[in-house]
Amino acid sequence: MPIWKTNSGDPWEHKEREIVQKYAKPSRTIIQIVDELHSKGYNRSWNAVKEYIKSHGIRKDFSNEVYGYFDIEATHLKANFGFILSWYIKVADKHDQFWYDRRENGHPCDCVPEFIFWTISRKEALSDTEDVNGIRKLLKVMPRFSGIKTFYGTWYDDPFIKTRALIHYSEGLISEDELEPIFHGRLKHIDVYKAVKENLSLHSRRLEVLESEFGIGEKTDVNAKIWRRAAKGNREALRYVSEHCRRDVLGLEKAACMMNRFQGYRRTSF
Repeated sequence: MPIWKTNSGDPWEHKEREIVQKYAKPSRTIIQIVDELHSKGYNRSWNAVKEYIKSHGIRKDFSNEVYGYFDIEATHLKANFGFILSWYIKVADKHDQFWYDRRENGHPCDCVPEFIFWTISRKEALSDTEDVNGIRKLLKVMPRFSGIKTFYGTWYDDPFIKTRALIHYSEGLISEDELEPIFHGRLKHIDVYKAVKENLSLHSRRLEVLESEFGIGEKTDVNAKIWRRAAKGNREALRYVSEHCRRDVLGLEKAACMMNRFQGYRRTSF
């Protein structure tokens, strides 16, 4: 019988109540609570858990959330034709979320950067496994965050990563357990592009347009020749791509902080 149809009118035991209280954690979902209850031998339905949460006023505690600003650079727009060259995550500083409202000498102040990143090596780029090490590292790193923020990641970064992970999984290079962080909706995803689309009137919604118009970034050029050389393992080209990716997450953070003033940020699963 489906878990949302199983029902029990029995009083809630202390251990059950403790498990349901975990819903307050930002990363926990009702279905995860139901699964844990069932694993402990308690026969509670999805509707029963939802009603308990509602009646007892259990709310998500977002005070300790840690977000990462995330971007990838790849050899192609489609993951079955290309692979990842570099990815960066800049850890968000909760105390600098509204940096744009503060000024240093009349200019917006810069956030102190803290990065987690990976760039493919020459050996990896020339190998048959390509970006598998980068994907595996990313899958280990992502669960450390409550969620990530991207720019156009709903349509590019997210599906690209998932496709590359599945390709490596199909080749036996990544295990089922390693896939879990990005295939079960446990990581919240805020796409800054959506806020820009809904709230700003610009001739283009590209990140570099925001950076130029509002003076919030120093993006490097996307040079096709450099990307092709990087795909062949050219070290100088790889350094350029890595730096481009690093600057992208800096610009993304500043764009996200600027867009925080608008209501209606949409959270989806990564």
